[in-house]
This record gives sequence, C-alpha cells and structure tokens, in this order.
Amino acid sequence: MITEIRNATIVTVDAHDTVIEGGTVIIDHGVITEVLPAGVAPSAPTDQVVDARGGIVMPGLVNAHAHLAMTLFRGYADDRDLQGFLDRLFPVEERVLSE
Repeated sequence: MITEIRNATIVTVDAHDTVIEGGTVIIDHGVITEVLPAGVAPSAPTDQVVDARGGIVMPGLVNAHAHLAMTLFRGYADDRDLQGFLDRLFPVEERVLSE
C-alpha cells in the first residue's frame, strides 16, 4: 500500500533541519520514498491519502538515554517499587569495581 500524507508540517533530519510547511510524505509499504514541498504532486498514484492539515510529521523519537551499568542488574529488583529498587541496588552497586 502506498500512503500519501499531505498538508503536513514536516520536520526533516537533513543537514539544515529543514521544516516544510504544507508538504507531503509518500510511504510505500512502510518505507518513506518521497518528501515533497507544498504544491508538488507525488510521482505515482497513491492508495490512501491522509490529510495532516494542522499536524506535524517528524521522525520517530528514540530514547537514547541509557545507564549501561544497569544491564548488570537487569531483573535484580524488578519486583520492587522505585525506593525498594534503589535500597536494594545501591549497596550492590557500591561493590562493583571500575575495572
């Protein structure tokens, strides 16, 4: 299925952080194939049209925040609330060597 999302404010991730007002995004079987400025027609017919007027189309937000050391303790105190988790974790964490 080819989906056309039109009339959107498109936030890109190009080198200039371009924002396209009233633009169109074409998605072909889950893959973005075209990002078009206002007034430019898709290169091929589409199966579905979504009017995103008043909406924003942007890349997915990925939570890149990580505490890598916590992988050592995965599952260690999952059955606890936050305070119980911290009370159990901190004494063990203090014994972990930097090496």
